[in-house]
Amino acid sequence: MPRHETSRFQLSFGWLRGEDWWGDPVSQNFVLTDMLMHPFVKSMTQTSPPPGVVIGDQFIVPVGAEGDWLGHDNALVMLSENGWIYFMPGRPGVRVRVDSPGMWIWWDGTTWLDEGKDSVDPQPLLGTRYDVTVFVGYEAEAGETVLGFTIPEPMTMPANAVGSVGRSLAAPVGIHRLLLKRNGADIGTVTFIPGSVRAIFDVPADRVFAAGDMLTATLTDEPALGFAVYSATLRLILPTVTP
Repeated sequence: MPRHETSRFQLSFGWLRGEDWWGDPVSQNFVLTDMLMHPFVKSMTQTSPPPGVVIGDQFIVPVGAEGDWLGHDNALVMLSENGWIYFMPGRPGVRVRVDSPGMWIWWDGTTWLDEGKDSVDPQPLLGTRYDVTVFVGYEAEAGETVLGFTIPEPMTMPANAVGSVGRSLAAPVGIHRLLLKRNGADIGTVTFIPGSVRAIFDVPADRVFAAGDMLTATLTDEPALGFAVYSATLRLILPTVTP
């Protein structure tokens, strides 16, 4: 029977009873299986094999590969007793742990993505987020604090407040801004602008909150005249718990 290959990793199979295929096909199966079982790569920035590699070391080859890795951009490679082995994932879903920098990456069918940041759906999964909503149904005064929330457990407001949303029933006649503060220190803003009912969030970097910290939202000194009935839902991310 002609040799077949599995659809995902191209492992050889399908020989009839009594056929002797021990040697390259079967041996390659074992080596490839070992390579793809919980892959742990040392780096994904080396364009050619670095000095000091030993058998079993794995790497992700970046674009622009040179030397022994020339022509193997984006491949998962491992040094074996017989030299370098190359695996190019054909379908999305291959997951790899990177030692430096420490992170998980996954293959989306075109490129390797940082599992902690990049996704087809950038919204956090249910159970990993904590939403806090501020609603103002009246014309608040300048300098008024319209949100005061004591953080119950450690969580993070991500840069750019990813996942947060805000809107008003009517667009303001001028710029209306809320200052977000952690324990009294500015961490970002929520801004409503003329001609739009959608809020703009500006959080320059990840802001980590400890249990007991206070998150507040305070109007700037010059709120938009007559502006009322608006809200903002702030999305905070809970730490990942390893089972």
